[in-house]
Amino acid sequence: MVLVPKSQESLWLKGLKENVRRKAFRRALEAGEDLDKSAAPISSVAMAGMVKALSRQDTALAAEKKFDLLRSWQAGGRATEVSFTTLESNKWDYDVGTVGDAWPEPKTCKTKVALYAAGRTPYTCYFICWADVLTLSTPQIASDDEPQGLTTWLQQTCRPAKKIGDVMKELRGDVESLPDMPSAGGIRTGVANFLALHVPPEFLIHTTGHDGKGFCNLFEYIDASVAMCTAGAVVLAGWPALPRGTLSKAPVPASLDHLAELGITDMENYIDKLFRFHSQSPPMLRRDGSLRIGVRAAAASQILHYNHRRRTGEARQVLVRMVDAVEKCGLCSADESADETLARWSSLLTAKFEIDNQHLLGPPTHGAADVRETLSFPSPPSGKLGVRPDRCIFDTTEPG
Repeated sequence: MVLVPKSQESLWLKGLKENVRRKAFRRALEAGEDLDKSAAPISSVAMAGMVKALSRQDTALAAEKKFDLLRSWQAGGRATEVSFTTLESNKWDYDVGTVGDAWPEPKTCKTKVALYAAGRTPYTCYFICWADVLTLSTPQIASDDEPQGLTTWLQQTCRPAKKIGDVMKELRGDVESLPDMPSAGGIRTGVANFLALHVPPEFLIHTTGHDGKGFCNLFEYIDASVAMCTAGAVVLAGWPALPRGTLSKAPVPASLDHLAELGITDMENYIDKLFRFHSQSPPMLRRDGSLRIGVRAAAASQILHYNHRRRTGEARQVLVRMVDAVEKCGLCSADESADETLARWSSLLTAKFEIDNQHLLGPPTHGAADVRETLSFPSPPSGKLGVRPDRCIFDTTEPG
């Protein structure tokens, strides 16, 4: 039976539904039941706190867990979709300037797009989390049999959302901002709430994957795209929100290019040594691979945050392997240790990172202008760069 809109039958059915809903609500209220059945939202502070706590654990498994937690957050809170992500499905978007992915979404019959971005801090950065996985986890071997995931622990289960939830429950003692009963579903709730504070709904729905046709018929014609996800990606990576109603390129990841300008040209060998790449590694990760530009950004992000990690004592195994790679590649001079070399590079890339992201941070400060002048000159004869980290406005405040 098909009901004609605004007919007596359709109006009667609508009234019946409202009456049932009203009575069910009143009955639940009188019984003292919890009226909100949605998962407890995971806040941005809790997400950053979990990444920080797992960085302190400093193991290969912890590196994979924090990477998948952060990817779930930046993908709009969908843990199951993150488990489907493969090296083959990841693509570097040259216009937007970061890594993106896409999956079919059965509920909306559309494509769900995810955009992964460089973070304002190491606790919100896709690239440094990926770099830690490449540094600590067992190196992958190219395979023609099946697609290869970015991590293994989440793909070895048919219930990825439960595994994500179990990790969050384990971290309740370390992250006080987590709710009493955290779950993977709470990531999606938290993402939606957090984005609603900073991003207009016409942009928000592209990050979360909701159908916008009920909001406006315009979305019958506008499909999800990487570009439409940039407003959400910027906020979820910890950057200031874009001006209302505008889009922008993604946060610019740390880059090794400036080190090449100083005459350091052997960073490809450093990357292969640190991440243990070889002739049988997945082709997209090798020097001529489609994701090599992302791999370079990942290695640069580790160098960017090297000084921060030295101060906080996080990811010690990663730092040790970075020092070892610098030594084996002969990138430090006779009067400078590998640790000192990395510390110098870190100060340099921190300054460059701020300058590259002025489109998100606003006009440069006086200190940043001074840094620009410093970067335009070669290194002094002593091998020390005259760049102090406190001259940059890069935010290294720890969450939680």
